[in-house]
Amino acid sequence: MEENKTAAQSRVFPPEKTVKINPQRDLGQWLEVLWDGRSSSQETVGRLKIALLLLNEQQTLRGALERVPQLPSGEKARIERRIPEIDAMLSRGDYFSGSLAVLKALMASTGELEMVRHELKKGEYIRPDQHENLEEVIVLLSGECQVGVGNREREYRLNGKAEIIEVPKGMKHYLLATADVSYLVVKRLVVKR
Repeated sequence: MEENKTAAQSRVFPPEKTVKINPQRDLGQWLEVLWDGRSSSQETVGRLKIALLLLNEQQTLRGALERVPQLPSGEKARIERRIPEIDAMLSRGDYFSGSLAVLKALMASTGELEMVRHELKKGEYIRPDQHENLEEVIVLLSGECQVGVGNREREYRLNGKAEIIEVPKGMKHYLLATADVSYLVVKRLVVKR
């Protein structure tokens, strides 16, 4: 990454605060934070919302199987068919690119997550950084950028599908906007035991 770029002044969505949610209780707020009202990311956000709703459905169905052992056999069979159908739908890559496992882990989180919406102009960047007690997931929504995580760098050009990038705790990472870019950072505190 070129060091002569100017550091970005992050524009946070909503502008006055970082949003904290529990993904198992606050799916509506999660979906609301994704929407930025811009038509350039409308298709991307719509697809990601569908993926989150499908994951929520899958978790609900799994919970029903665990909590209600005496389901009628026809209902139990329908649920048992639907769970892998959702996995197959999400694995095709129609809704987003990146790790389905990462998105599933976020949706299954029982703790609070912080979500910060960023908008960077071409040439702005987030300086290399690392966090010893945070895991982050970067959800690219629109635009073009270069992302470095550890010793890997990659260029991204968003075309209607969100890109999901995992940043493990302690891993150095940065983002450089090669065109205007919109993205979401989801942060999860990692407690040492």
